[in-house]
Amino acid sequence: MLLNGRNPTVKGSHGRSIHRKHCAKDANPIGSFGYRRGERVKKLGTQNLHHFLIRIRSDVSLAMINSLFILNGNGEVIIEKHYRGNTKRVECELLWAEVLKAKTPQDVTPVLSTTSGVLIHVYKNNLFFVASVRRDVMPLVVVEFLMRVADIFVDYFGELNEHAIKDNFITVYELLDEMLDNGLPLNMEPSVLKELVKPPDPIAKMIETVTGDSRSNTELPQSSLTNVPWRRRGIRYMQHEIFVDIVEEIDALVSKSGRPVQMQVTGSIFCNAKLSGMPDIRMVLNRSRGDIVDTALHPCVRLKRYEEEGVLSFVPPDSAFKLASYVLRKEYPLPIAVRPKIKYDELSHAGELNITVTPQYSRGPGADGSIEDCVVTLQFTEEVSTTSLSSNIGSTHFDPSRKVCKWTVGQVPMGRTATMTGGLALDPTMPVPKRKPSVLLQFKILSNSISGIMIESCTVLGESKQPYRGLRCITKARKLEYAT
Repeated sequence: MLLNGRNPTVKGSHGRSIHRKHCAKDANPIGSFGYRRGERVKKLGTQNLHHFLIRIRSDVSLAMINSLFILNGNGEVIIEKHYRGNTKRVECELLWAEVLKAKTPQDVTPVLSTTSGVLIHVYKNNLFFVASVRRDVMPLVVVEFLMRVADIFVDYFGELNEHAIKDNFITVYELLDEMLDNGLPLNMEPSVLKELVKPPDPIAKMIETVTGDSRSNTELPQSSLTNVPWRRRGIRYMQHEIFVDIVEEIDALVSKSGRPVQMQVTGSIFCNAKLSGMPDIRMVLNRSRGDIVDTALHPCVRLKRYEEEGVLSFVPPDSAFKLASYVLRKEYPLPIAVRPKIKYDELSHAGELNITVTPQYSRGPGADGSIEDCVVTLQFTEEVSTTSLSSNIGSTHFDPSRKVCKWTVGQVPMGRTATMTGGLALDPTMPVPKRKPSVLLQFKILSNSISGIMIESCTVLGESKQPYRGLRCITKARKLEYAT
């Protein structure tokens, strides 16, 4: 997604771009955000909401949100919150009109200009998170804020859908009160929010309904008085554990020969540390930062040590969180081979289709190379009327109104090939299509990292007995397109 925004980035000692959210100890903290005074902001990225809050002190118009709406998959407003003025619901109808025009909700531009301002939205799990803002607002900051709102709802409710929001109306509005102050992002740390707004509990909700008591905490969170606002004091666990997930997503355009024309790998390191007290963790990757062209770090990571030593040193939040994300713009061997063949015959006014999907290699400890949750999608042109398709693995479905063929493959073990074949019936009143559809592929591979990035060591400083450490690698296809 390309918008007219900039990313708050600090150049490292090697000239590499590093997104700073904020850092502990090394950063000479100001309040609870931890940034040096007078620090120059060069760029603004989609994952740097904390860093942007510092800029608000000099220009409060940059992230002013007038109103926030949540729409369901039918365009109905289920949550409406106003911070500055009162944006009418009719503004959301303009967004919904664009949704109806688009083939998929993901195709709708995230920034829509209206007569009174701008609507910026994020689509997740059949829900639209919409913010009404002024025209001089930086859109990437609002996009990041809306994504963080969705992530916090998942953290609170365990899922993100219309039913979860309707079942927790009171909690949703209390969270929106704490996250924004007069339209400005204020508090986006789940651990701090959970001290202010208690997560939903069925028994507590029943008592609240009967007594009318609020679930909001009237006391100031302990973490707000320290330079580690993401972790409260007095945390205790019977068993100490650290779980780390490395998730890499592939964006690639593959030519007919099977070679990537363009390729980008986006990686995320998720961490869940169940540790007592204020643990200090030192994590080292198995390779240098040479292949990494862009990095975004959680506020808990000490930037100076990462710049100088390439070490992730941090005091973790007391919940699952994204420790870091990175971008690799290097061509890696694809873990799956797709060979699509589509032919149209002008004489018979028909077509033939043959697509094979084969796992190619296994990379990572315990990896067997099999692919899971594999889905193949083809968007045909209007000349194709019907299809007669079959497959040896999974099921096929063709939507004649949308001209979309969906092959739900599922799991394909290493050493086996999934095949879909069949015929294409063309509309006799229309000419033979000149353009062939590309193949969109989605899949997931467990215990596999396409770049080979792993955690080399993970230690808790000052502890004689190290906790249990679990590591899992996952490779996914985010947008993988094959030319035919």
